[in-house]
Amino acid sequence: MMRKVLPLLLLVLASCGRNKDQVEIKGQFEGLQQAQFYLYSEDYNFGSLDTLFLEDGKFSYKRALQQPVVLTLLFPNFSEIQLIAEPGKTIEVKGNAAHLLETKITGSEENELLSDFRISSQKLSEKEKKMAVADFIHSHSTTQAAVALYMQQFAKAEAPDAEVALELLGTLRKAQPENRMLLQLDAQQRAALENGVGRKLTPFEVEAMNGDTLSLASYNKPFLISTFAAWSMDFTSILKTIKKLRQNYGEELGFFNVALDADDNKLYFQLERDTLLSVTVCEHKGFDSPIALRLGLSHMPGYILVDKDGVVVKRNINPSQLEAEVRKLLKK
Repeated sequence: MMRKVLPLLLLVLASCGRNKDQVEIKGQFEGLQQAQFYLYSEDYNFGSLDTLFLEDGKFSYKRALQQPVVLTLLFPNFSEIQLIAEPGKTIEVKGNAAHLLETKITGSEENELLSDFRISSQKLSEKEKKMAVADFIHSHSTTQAAVALYMQQFAKAEAPDAEVALELLGTLRKAQPENRMLLQLDAQQRAALENGVGRKLTPFEVEAMNGDTLSLASYNKPFLISTFAAWSMDFTSILKTIKKLRQNYGEELGFFNVALDADDNKLYFQLERDTLLSVTVCEHKGFDSPIALRLGLSHMPGYILVDKDGVVVKRNINPSQLEAEVRKLLKK
């Protein structure tokens, strides 16, 4: 009888010793004795970035946690992997310094699911990987692992496929309506995706700084959307870029500027001097201004090219490539 009771007793004692409102993450890496890793979450409620100190190839991390959350582990070479922190779980991270992206994560079914997918998809092309991620999300839409893969493949991508991303985000929201992370992602991403490459720009009508009305319907030729603010270190260079483009392509290209200033006093005189008041709107609310939220503007400097039919051609254009993208659009 004692032999039967003892294993059960040990299991009970182990369960009692485990804090159900805490996650523990243990790491072990071959070929790496000392290093600093960073752990963070896109979930605002998780708080600030944490530093993990690797000593003799190992680290240990504990944190109070009320509900599962997707975390990102950032390595010294700036590569990163996702894991799921779950209350009451001990998550084990084992890897090799030479193959960090093949790091194995165990300790829960979701982490093993996510880890196995990441490792098995290493040799896939980007197109194949995107399809595999979409299939995974559809098949595991109720899991945090699916949320983690959506974040990695679509939320963090510079130019995600808007149609696919919107469909997958909708699938996840339907499967997990109370998921706090998904609510945040939806708020952050939906407008940008709805105004993504290949999609018709959301209609708008706003008052320019000179009192004129600017609307999507008022642009009958390709146009450039730019964001800037007088307080930004890039302000002068952004204005120079816009002025140069107006001088070289003004007859073929329209301009729509969104100023992200809370106070437009300094901004007004600068734009008046450069004759940009008629094509600039300032709603004094930064990235929370109605037009920024409506069009999904979240970068500064930020450039979006729209064709003559109001369809977005390119978003988040690198300033060094902007003129080349303008020439490319105007030649079509």
